[in-house]
Amino acid sequence: MLGSGRHDLVVTTSRPRGGLFAASTPCDEELVLVAVPHGAALVDPAHRLRAAAHW
Repeated sequence: MLGSGRHDLVVTTSRPRGGLFAASTPCDEELVLVAVPHGAALVDPAHRLRAAAHW
């Protein structure tokens, strides 16, 4: 949608490929995937993600 002109700005977790768009990293940030237990089992069936009871 950015390429078609429908949006002026996009926040994304990956840098766009090619030279069509200008990109800058405003900060380095840790991304955290949060899910209910049954949802986490669907995303991570091998249970490799760290579980936490609370923050």
